[in-house]
Amino acid sequence: MQIIYSPKSKTELENIHDYLIENFGSRIASEKIDMIRDDITRLSCDPFFGRLIVDGIRKLNSGMSMIIYEVQEKYIEIHHVVDCRTDWARTLFPKEI
Repeated sequence: MQIIYSPKSKTELENIHDYLIENFGSRIASEKIDMIRDDITRLSCDPFFGRLIVDGIRKLNSGMSMIIYEVQEKYIEIHHVVDCRTDWARTLFPKEI
C-alpha cells in the first residue's frame, strides 16, 4: 500500500529530527528518524498492525515516538508522529476524550 504523509506529520518529523540533533547529535537523529520511517514502511505490508484508537485511526509505537495513521482503501495516511511521553491523545483528539 502507498504511504501518504499529511503536512502536519511532515512538520512533526522535522521537529523530532531537529530536537534530536540539538540534544543528541546528527548520528542519533538520523538513526531515530530512520527507525520511524522503517516502521512506517512496514505498515505498507501490514496496515492493520497498529492498535485502533478511535474512528478508524490507529497508532503504532516506534521507539519513543508514536505514529498516528489511518488506513484508506488504496493508501495509508500518516496523520501525526508524536512523542509517546506527551498527552498526545488529549491534544490530538480532544472531542473523543
